[in-house]
Amino acid sequence: MQSPQIASRRFTLLELLMVICVILILLSLFAGVAKGLKKSREVRCLSNLKQISVATMLYLSNNKTQYPGFLSSIDEQQGRIWMGKKGNSEPMWDINVTERPLNVYMGYTRDNIETPGVKCPFNNYALDAYNKVGSTYAGNAYSQWDGLKSKRISQVKSPSTAALATEHGAYAVLTNQISNYWRMTHDPKKLLYPVVRVDGSSILHLLAPGEGITTPSKTVNFNLSLEP
Repeated sequence: MQSPQIASRRFTLLELLMVICVILILLSLFAGVAKGLKKSREVRCLSNLKQISVATMLYLSNNKTQYPGFLSSIDEQQGRIWMGKKGNSEPMWDINVTERPLNVYMGYTRDNIETPGVKCPFNNYALDAYNKVGSTYAGNAYSQWDGLKSKRISQVKSPSTAALATEHGAYAVLTNQISNYWRMTHDPKKLLYPVVRVDGSSILHLLAPGEGITTPSKTVNFNLSLEP
């Protein structure tokens, strides 16, 4: 007895269209979720900078309105260790929690602990500035320009544009030395960086090389001598 042949089942055009529609809807949902997660991380990053700003104001009130200076002669670019935990990459970052002046005002009062408030959600784990240096953010205290180090707040002419702190990678853009620094950017296609200003306002800014260092900016100035 010959076995009956099983008829092949083919999709109709309507069924194919329905499958395609379902796939497109799922893709749009995934894209929306990814965009929402990115936005959430951006908000958290700017919130971290706000916390650093509040800590700085508390520090100023207890230190005759004077910003922190250099903490060590090993490396004069000490804005990177105004806040954060003990770094593990080089001796210059071997500065523990209680030695970093802003930490106590952020609630970090013991050594050898994590300091999550100074870890950007976009921290690149391949480069991992948070663990290497102790913080993904840095105060405006670099030796290459006239920043906030050891100055009094009364010396800041325009708090609404003067930079207080930003991510490490922003300095690479400012000095046009991107290859020498960790790129901590929120958008790999743009040099987009978070900045908090002296007046406490925080922004995500598309920095141009030299802006705020050698070129006056209406948005943010790292070099106080360039303030309007």
